[in-house]
Amino acid sequence: MAQLKKQIAEQAIAQAENQLKAQVDNNTQQRLIDRSITRLGG
Repeated sequence: MAQLKKQIAEQAIAQAENQLKAQVDNNTQQRLIDRSITRLGG
């Protein structure tokens, strides 16, 4: 049962990643990267 839950979670995460990739254009992606770097102190 634990293995099944793990597989379902992995599939859900993969699907969410694919949807986000489709929704995030290059400008938005660059802003997210810049913001993350700023938060890390870079």
